[in-house]
This record gives sequence, C-alpha cells and structure tokens, in this order.
Amino acid sequence: MEYKCEIVPTIQVLDLWPLVSGYAEKIEKYSYGRFRSSDVLHQMISDGAIVWKVLEDENIVGFLVGKIAEYPERKYLSVDTLSGIRADKWEAIALEEVERVARVMECDGIEADVRTGRDDFETRMSDLGFEKEYLVMTKQIKHEEDSAESPRLEVANG
Repeated sequence: MEYKCEIVPTIQVLDLWPLVSGYAEKIEKYSYGRFRSSDVLHQMISDGAIVWKVLEDENIVGFLVGKIAEYPERKYLSVDTLSGIRADKWEAIALEEVERVARVMECDGIEADVRTGRDDFETRMSDLGFEKEYLVMTKQIKHEEDSAESPRLEVANG
C-alpha cells in the first residue's frame, strides 16, 4: 500500500466533504461535545484553513485541517483535525507534508491537539519529534436547565 498526503485546493474542499464526512463523524464522537461533523465542514471552508487529504493508493483514508496560529512571539501551523482509518500507517507521511508546508510558510513549529486516551498516538508523535508542552485540563460547568422562555443567542452567517 502506498500512502500520500496532498493539500486540497480551496476550490475543491466542498467536493472532498462527501468523501471524508464519515471520518468527521468520528471527531464528533470523541470531541466531548465540542464539535459536530457540520462544525468540521465549517472549519474546512473557513478563511485560512489548510486542508489535506490522505490517500491509500487512490482511495481517501483520512484528512487533516490546520491553520496558522500567530502568537505574539511565535508562528505555528496548528493541526486542529486529523481523522481517518489506519492513521497509524499514514500519520508520519501526513505530518511530513504538514512540516513541509510549515517550513514554506516560515512557521516556528507545528502544534496539534490530542485527545486523552490516545497514548499510542502520543508515543508515535514523540517518535516523529513532537514534544508534550502542556496539558489542558477541563471542568464542565453545570447550568440550570434552559427554560422555553429563556432567550437563546443564535448566530447566523450571512
């Protein structure tokens, strides 16, 4: 099996969606309620998004979404989304391509969020030269049930 990772031109991202939407549903399942698959689509078509597809031979087996994160003193290519099947077989190839793009864009580094329970992924990332810099801990805030009379803020695009 031959794997390759390619940037998807912005104009082709919507064509890619039907081929990766099932992988986006996996993100929904493991995001602790942070994302729905439609949010991943929005992320993919947002200004500044960089989208890659991963091919096994000529079949799409995964995708990545990143963006440039500019901090006051550093610039990183931030990989926010990585999903697919058999990622352990292709993630090194994909991250080599991410690094190539980061170099071209004169980034200081690459950053990626990794959900808990993925010790195998963390180990493989370490083997590729990534280091754990910080850990994010969360605590959920419980709110009273929304009543039907409570106003809701809705944001619409357009």
